[in-house]
Amino acid sequence: MRRCTFFIVLRGVVAWPSNVQSPLSWLRAHAMNSLLLTLGLVVSPPSAWAQEPVTAADLVGTTMTASVTSDRVMRRDGRQFPQRYQVDWTIKFVSEDTIRPTFVATSYNPQSTRKTPLEGGGLVPLGRPAEISSRGGGHRIWIFDPGVLTLLRTYEGGAYKTTFAVTRSEAGFSCTASVSWPRETGVPTIVLRSPYDGGRVEIVSAKQSASSCKISKSTE
Repeated sequence: MRRCTFFIVLRGVVAWPSNVQSPLSWLRAHAMNSLLLTLGLVVSPPSAWAQEPVTAADLVGTTMTASVTSDRVMRRDGRQFPQRYQVDWTIKFVSEDTIRPTFVATSYNPQSTRKTPLEGGGLVPLGRPAEISSRGGGHRIWIFDPGVLTLLRTYEGGAYKTTFAVTRSEAGFSCTASVSWPRETGVPTIVLRSPYDGGRVEIVSAKQSASSCKISKSTE
């Protein structure tokens, strides 16, 4: 018998202690506690669908909108300055092996704010590298592994990597976005050309500071 029992059984006689609540009150409380415990235990396990990795085919007909912000230290003409750099993405999943990505980049500098025109918009095959001319040129590839869409592009020195992780949710799909700036061996900074005037710039350091991501049904 538990130490906290409210019943005292002695020679077959059940007595109610005088220092506790009435039997009716106790029964009501006991019934409520039992109900709460039952409700707490009856939790549906995650469905098999929710646990399966998301594939590119699952996302056909959806649009991902994401924003990633980085705090960077830039160098140009021997002068270093802080910069907040934000990239806003719209990625449409056209087929299981094709996407249509567009983005706008905004640079928040100490004395000015500059925004690029809308870039991209063409159909991009997944898993196929391509040469690009923007920001001094380089190569770009989009890859979709189960649950993860990745963009990797190279510059004159170093590279840019953006990762979009996708999971299933009650609303359909949810996502997170992250960015990094891989350095090339022997090159201490990321070297590229300004998208505004073509001048040589360097990314001395960069750290992601904010991000958002969501997936919705395409309206087209």
